[in-house]
Amino acid sequence: WWPFTLHAARLMVYADRCGRCSELKQELFKLCYEEGENVSSRETLAVAAERAQVPGGAAYVMGDEGTEEAKEMLRNPFCGEQRITQAPFYQISSAHSETKTYAGALDTAYWEAIFEERLDP
Repeated sequence: WWPFTLHAARLMVYADRCGRCSELKQELFKLCYEEGENVSSRETLAVAAERAQVPGGAAYVMGDEGTEEAKEMLRNPFCGEQRITQAPFYQISSAHSETKTYAGALDTAYWEAIFEERLDP
């Protein structure tokens, strides 16, 4: 599975306004990739907001405020003046095998299998 991002995007915009966006990103990555939590869940997002000390973030994500703004942001993603046109990808190589490219939107178990397979003998 891959997380549905609408509520996470709403919370990110809110956290950015509160000056806690970097802290929230760290907590979301921890919850998703280290703890295996579903960051599509509003309850999990509320936990992330609390851990990242986003003022009022837990209550914010449980409501619907900012939904239209987040939808517009997801439809038209920009970073500064540059439009974002694809998800991140990663290239992994080793001394004993060819370079392979992987999409960034993979779950934790899949990444673990990739790294185990790619370890040098």
